[in-house]
Amino acid sequence: MACIRRIVLQDGNISYKIQAKAKNELTGKFETKTITWRKPPEINEKQCQRELQRVAFEFDDKFRKQMSGLLAIDNDITFMEYARKWTERIKITESLNYYVRSLDSLKKFEDYFGQVKLKNITPTMVQGFIDKLSCTPSKRHSAKLKIDLDQFIKSHFATQSEV
Repeated sequence: MACIRRIVLQDGNISYKIQAKAKNELTGKFETKTITWRKPPEINEKQCQRELQRVAFEFDDKFRKQMSGLLAIDNDITFMEYARKWTERIKITESLNYYVRSLDSLKKFEDYFGQVKLKNITPTMVQGFIDKLSCTPSKRHSAKLKIDLDQFIKSHFATQSEV
């Protein structure tokens, strides 16, 4: 349950600091998050306590779900901010090859979705990105081992024999 601390402000109004603590399932470390809730002047003390308990419960529940990965991080986060957090998570949980390929893939996403808020991405935008990818010609690199090896040997032995 969240920890609640009452604060009397200089002007006499009352606010409450609500602090939640939960274990991050990916890192194994405990993290804390704090919000401030102000008592509206029109409600009495009993109503304030009820509302405060409700806000604290919802805040604690939402934070625990975030830490376990069951809930999106933030409504105002951009796609690339979320992608960077995701790559940090897979860096720990997945193979190095998967992590490196993910970083390369995110470069393509950054041009199209870079500053778009995660909550504002629509199916139409995703389809537009897929259409853009399908129209972009892919580069294929192939190596001819015998030719490349011969060029490497000639270039390195030619420089060594001249010395």
